[in-house]
Amino acid sequence: MRLSVRAAVPSASLVVLLLGLFAGSAAAQQTTGKIEGRVLDAQSGQPLIGAQVSVVGTRYGNITNEEGYYFLNNIPAGLHDIQAQYIGYQTVTVVSQRVLVGQSITLNFQMQSQAIALEAITVEGEANPLVPRDQTQTKSIITGDVADAIPVENVRQIVALQPGIVETGDRRGQVVRGGRPGEAAVYLDGVLVRNFNAGAQSEISVQNSAVEEVDVLVGGFGAEYGQAMSGVINLVSRGGGTRFSGALGIETDQIALERNFGYTRLEASIAGPILGEALGFSAALTAIGQEDARPTFMGSEIGSLTFPSLADPDATVTFPIGQTRFFQPTGALTNVATGEAATAADCLAGTVECVHNFEEIQDLGDKKPWNNGDEYNLNFNVRGTLASTRYNLGLTLARQQRRFFDAQLQFRPHGLSARRDKQWLLRGGIEQVLFQGAESGANLRVNVGIGEDEFVAGILGNELADTLDVIRGDKFPMDGDLLGFTFDDFAYPFEDSYTIERWFERFDSMADNPALDYLTPIVTLTNPATGEPWTLQDATTVFRGGANVDEPFGLGDFFCCFARYGVRREKTFSIRGDIDWQVNRWNRVLVGAEVLKKDIVNIGLGSLGVTAQSGVSVTSPTFQNVFQAEPTIAGFYAKDRLDLGEVVVELGARLDMFDSDVLYPEIPGFALPVSDPVTGEKNVPNLVEQETQWQFSPRLGVGFPVTENTQFRLSYGHFTQVPALYALFAGVTSDLNKTNPNTIFGRPIDFGRTVGFEFGFTHSFNPQTVVDISGYTRDKQGDVTFRTSLVDLPNQPNTTVKIMSNADFGYTRGLDVRLTRRFANILNLGANYSYLTSKSTGSDPNTYLITIGRQTNPVTGEPIPPPQSTFATDFDQRHTISASGVITTPADFSVGNPALDFLLRNLHTSLAFQARSGLPYTKTRTDYATASIGGPDPVFFIGDFQQTRLPWTYIINARVGRNLRVGGSSLLAFVSVRNLLDTKNVLDVFSKTGSPINPGLTALLSGTTGSSRVSDEEIVIADEEDAFRRALLERRERTFGNGDGVLSVEEQQSISIQSFFAGGHNPELGQFTGYYFGEPRQIRLGFEWRF
Repeated sequence: MRLSVRAAVPSASLVVLLLGLFAGSAAAQQTTGKIEGRVLDAQSGQPLIGAQVSVVGTRYGNITNEEGYYFLNNIPAGLHDIQAQYIGYQTVTVVSQRVLVGQSITLNFQMQSQAIALEAITVEGEANPLVPRDQTQTKSIITGDVADAIPVENVRQIVALQPGIVETGDRRGQVVRGGRPGEAAVYLDGVLVRNFNAGAQSEISVQNSAVEEVDVLVGGFGAEYGQAMSGVINLVSRGGGTRFSGALGIETDQIALERNFGYTRLEASIAGPILGEALGFSAALTAIGQEDARPTFMGSEIGSLTFPSLADPDATVTFPIGQTRFFQPTGALTNVATGEAATAADCLAGTVECVHNFEEIQDLGDKKPWNNGDEYNLNFNVRGTLASTRYNLGLTLARQQRRFFDAQLQFRPHGLSARRDKQWLLRGGIEQVLFQGAESGANLRVNVGIGEDEFVAGILGNELADTLDVIRGDKFPMDGDLLGFTFDDFAYPFEDSYTIERWFERFDSMADNPALDYLTPIVTLTNPATGEPWTLQDATTVFRGGANVDEPFGLGDFFCCFARYGVRREKTFSIRGDIDWQVNRWNRVLVGAEVLKKDIVNIGLGSLGVTAQSGVSVTSPTFQNVFQAEPTIAGFYAKDRLDLGEVVVELGARLDMFDSDVLYPEIPGFALPVSDPVTGEKNVPNLVEQETQWQFSPRLGVGFPVTENTQFRLSYGHFTQVPALYALFAGVTSDLNKTNPNTIFGRPIDFGRTVGFEFGFTHSFNPQTVVDISGYTRDKQGDVTFRTSLVDLPNQPNTTVKIMSNADFGYTRGLDVRLTRRFANILNLGANYSYLTSKSTGSDPNTYLITIGRQTNPVTGEPIPPPQSTFATDFDQRHTISASGVITTPADFSVGNPALDFLLRNLHTSLAFQARSGLPYTKTRTDYATASIGGPDPVFFIGDFQQTRLPWTYIINARVGRNLRVGGSSLLAFVSVRNLLDTKNVLDVFSKTGSPINPGLTALLSGTTGSSRVSDEEIVIADEEDAFRRALLERRERTFGNGDGVLSVEEQQSISIQSFFAGGHNPELGQFTGYYFGEPRQIRLGFEWRF
């Protein structure tokens, strides 16, 4: 009995879509551009009829009409040489002309007769066009050479520098013009790579060195783009060239110029022709290893707290609040009852309760333990032409792994969490020229994609015995195999037990026997200590939450350390067909359809959680979000682009379809049969199906010149998106008789919708300097949220449940300014400013539930109802200032001074800067100021909601290098610096005090909690009669003391405070306090060889 899915048979709607797909079909889904212009006689100015215009080294070409007009559609993005030929005239070639994705380039040729000149003419093209003539929406265009030069880690950080973008740090994605994280769509070589389950931009991408062009569409976008409510990020990978080229590079901080976080980046790429113009290829590989994947400030760099001395009333003691010491189990165990040594077998068997002994980890330097990670990314492309057919094939493979240090778990590292992300995408396309003339033509293009996105989180170990070996002092696994790299996939002991098949077997057994406990496939494991099935009691013993005697301060760790396992797997098959019809010189029609078929498995994961909170608890039956589904997503679109030269009008419409393939319990929370308490008869839940949904979205864009150097544009559109499926399908297999009442339940709901309008203009001061200004307004309608409702469960009438709805709404207003300055091939500079006001009744689906939804009216005792007026969203970043620049000087660069000429030649310098105003949060009155703004219970507000703001943040990255010619190749040696000024940016604060350093700790450690750990007189450990207490004192002094066996009052206080900080107790310290700040300065040395 699978409540979550129907039988896996093709739906009627899918059959209809597949049949209709090729009846009419977007140009190369925005991976190509257009070249057009006229060919004229240079002397008379008369048009040359029948002149041939072609892209050198390819089979792209056309002839001119009676007006000398020509067009070349669907030219791959990048640099090309364009050639015009005519009998009796001199051949003209424009070299290094850049074609931009989705834009038209006007290229006119003036040809001279051979009687005047016999040699061919070569003209330098526009390698970086600043003002696309036919732009009707606001977008940032980043070419591949700039993307590769900017000192950032990945394409996401390049996107973050563009106007209209707010970097969230959320793995679902960035916020575009006030939307929610994950509302932007990402296309890779024309294929949508969205993770529909998580409601996220997919992690799969191409590395900076493999990018031909990055387009960030923040305004309106054409009807061919679907599943995007706020913006589109369009990535085009490099194709093969007409000659072989490649590069090898390394970048590392292990030279220890300042801090050493164990960072190493390796890159390799190669591209070139295989069969001349018929076939070319490109391949790029990036590997990143990190011994500490999240560098932080340490020790006194974070701050210090001063306490009254308990040994001398007139003195004080000061301690750095940031951790500098880290510990690990030695393998020695102590029997709690006797204080004597215990064996690991007795402890794991549960016959005795044990505590562990610890040793300090040495030689860490600036790194934290158990925090390593790595990333691998391979991108391979083949592109070619054959007669009138063009084809391409691409493969992207990616893997990211990461362990997560948690100060509370360094004394129980077997419970530390780790994640493994693996993605692959195989994509191919074929484009057939149906017909082509001087004024009209038509192309049919079909794109197919197949891939898988897998995310796993949990505790590590090839099998359970490996995990438990950590208790015995075996630190498995630690820093990776070499330089932070881990060559094998992370393995999880529950991976073979927590499968969707076993989960449903257990679910079906529970349906037959309601008396069974909730979901325990864990029993398929074997306890390595006893050889018996591993039980929930075993798991609770080993991975216990609550009070923790291993933690040196003896504090509880509620909501910290329940061991978990979760998996999210999403397989995708997509097909897209397009017909691109150039009706005549002015009119271009695009008609198409796309279908995505998904196969999704979700065990215990919501959104993109990756810490110890992620997944299904192995010790608790609550909050287990498990489902399997095969939804179908499709879209039909059409647009007409009217290009009159001076005015461009683009009118389009899109129709989106969603078939969920999920059955919901008619009553939320009633998923399993329940026995009637009187008659004993089973009451079986009724299941309902979500109807197929359809959404219509009109789009309009207009662009026209105001003056010779100024272009105006406006756009309007409706934009929709399928809600995140983890939330839409939440709780379809959860039963309130077996789980916590705070469980959330998805329901059949509509799409959310954004209605957006923007206007803007681009002004060119000169061919090298351009400013672009755009203003916009957006209304959010029907955003997804969770609300409380009363339902009548069998045997539980008037039960409060939390169900999904479309009740959130909001709006966004803003202004974006972009200034671009270029000087030949030496300087490329961009400076941006964004103003944003983003307000809503909810920043994400859970906003109400975790804030005012957890409070009650002091008079009536009823829950406070949802807000009916908007407030600032979590990502209402009012002001963003960013800049990036690349300076490249040639070998013959000269300023007239020989010494300066020597220093300035062959330089490669780049800079990235960003200043961001603080994000809003709500002040609270929590005791001891223990809750951070992202804490578990941000309730009990002081003042109005979201009225306090974090401070501004500032970051500067820089890279300075020198290029050396080595034969026909070059070697670039460079120094790269992240956070050049070592700015300590505040990312989080304690919500009562507004400080990243918790002053409440002073009262806590100076008061009853601290003094209870300190005696009024010195303690001689050998004189302690209680064996267990004596063992704990010995361990404390061995870990934090001076080892003389005597604890003075001063030493007792020092040990108490040190052990408290080392334990990283969550409510007081808010995880590891260094995470409240951005990353410190990192200096890396690198080399890159290009050939």
